[in-house]
Amino acid sequence: MEYRPLDRDNDEIRLLSILPSPYGDQQPEVPPDQQARDPQDLVQCQLLHYSFQEAQPADPSSGQTVPIEQPALNWSHDHASPASGQSTTGRYSWGDYLALSYEWGNPNETRDILLNGNRMKVGRNLESALRVLRDKQPVRSGYKLWIDALSINQQDKRERGQEVKRMHRIYKDACAVVVWLGPEADESKKGMSLIHTLSQACETAKDRALGDSLREHPELLGKGSWRALSRILDRTYWNRLWILQEVALGGHQTAILCGQEAVTWQQLFSAVYTFGTHNTDIMFSLIDRETKEVGMPTSGLNRNRIIHLNDEHSVQNGKAEEQVMCMLDLGRKSLSTDPRDKVYGLLGMMKESVVSQIKVDYNADLSEVFTRFAKAFIVAGKPPLTCHGEAKTDVDSMKIIVSRFSNNVLGTKEICRHGCLTGRI
Repeated sequence: MEYRPLDRDNDEIRLLSILPSPYGDQQPEVPPDQQARDPQDLVQCQLLHYSFQEAQPADPSSGQTVPIEQPALNWSHDHASPASGQSTTGRYSWGDYLALSYEWGNPNETRDILLNGNRMKVGRNLESALRVLRDKQPVRSGYKLWIDALSINQQDKRERGQEVKRMHRIYKDACAVVVWLGPEADESKKGMSLIHTLSQACETAKDRALGDSLREHPELLGKGSWRALSRILDRTYWNRLWILQEVALGGHQTAILCGQEAVTWQQLFSAVYTFGTHNTDIMFSLIDRETKEVGMPTSGLNRNRIIHLNDEHSVQNGKAEEQVMCMLDLGRKSLSTDPRDKVYGLLGMMKESVVSQIKVDYNADLSEVFTRFAKAFIVAGKPPLTCHGEAKTDVDSMKIIVSRFSNNVLGTKEICRHGCLTGRI
């Protein structure tokens, strides 16, 4: 597909509309893998340019624009919901948009879609997401989607760099962030149901009572449910670097989809963390028991990552101090195709005083990318970092930052007395 350049002066963005399934409301209950092989049922999409400047005036007489309160989005699998093309209330003259967070997956595993009438290969996981999303009420009612693999011309490194610096705005300003964990697998339906049950117990202050009941009747919530939950939290999506800022900018009402099932971020956090506050013993006892039954390694439910991402919601809303060290560590332990993204993939969570100094350049030397970020952090007036309670100087801050990003890739560097990596800044 040939991309037309974005009009920067007009503050343009590319957004995807997914066309309705040819089956309409008679969508057959066929496994996603089989549907994707049906040559008559390629997912059809339109990718068009829209402008952020076309804000919808709330008061036409004054011309002033104010945020329009968005209705709660229904992510249930309901074919009776409004058909695509029926416009939903939006903040812009063209409607509104959602931002997708997902895992690219193996680049060699692709499927075809129709994009602007042309056949195009996309990642297998993305095609599965599009196939499910087209039947969800928000998409059927007209919400558009921002998806990095399609909304950015990935062959244009300059545009990639420009769009990476807009990621904070794109995800923060989206009507909602939507997480796609992947198709239904490994009894994931049971796991998603368990999340609903545990979160509801927390919301109604019945979590302690439910924990006591589970101690007496371990299979109360269904055999295999805890193993299914652990498999959901052990999916490779959670190890992806880019999801850190995408989830952090999404907030508590972020929708999390796994196959046809959906929960919110708040429900996931309640199930994984809040319920475990008083029930850690029985929670992990049941997980250990059910995973060992099938020879699986035990699971920690990625709780540390979930907790830090939840805390980052407060940071991004200005209600908590930055947790720079935590996010650097999470980034260091996360996976990315391009090691430069150990920096670029975290910029969306950084203050503008730091981001404004960073040029996103995918042709830059790796060590230069790391050390330039370290300099930007210090020049922005950030205080020396604290590591395990020990105060650090600016020089030590730079050492820490570079080591957190590079994970010892760069080796030992000589530090000059001004806090600069010699020959690199």
